[in-house]
Amino acid sequence: VINGNVSLHACNLSVKNIPHWQPSITKCVRVPCELNLTNPSNGQVMKNSSVFQSQAVYTCNAGYMISNKATTRTCTSDGEWSGYEATCDAVVCNDQTSTFLENANASL
Repeated sequence: VINGNVSLHACNLSVKNIPHWQPSITKCVRVPCELNLTNPSNGQVMKNSSVFQSQAVYTCNAGYMISNKATTRTCTSDGEWSGYEATCDAVVCNDQTSTFLENANASL
């Protein structure tokens, strides 16, 4: 594996039935990551691809926020997703937040 690519070679038999590598069909492909990323409860994970250097981004539904700071994961050269899954927890306003909002001149 070189920079997240895999070199593929074909092993063919020669005219004399001797196996040999056929370099003319060498092809590099990006290492795929497992497709097992799941949506967190009350949220979702979006990714446009599942190959080396692809990114997966977590978001939470309205009224929820990511509580463990796991917002982005990257497909690594070893075929694994970096980091860990996000957790979406309900937004809870404390007394300070409520007081601040009551004194603000803004509408929600």
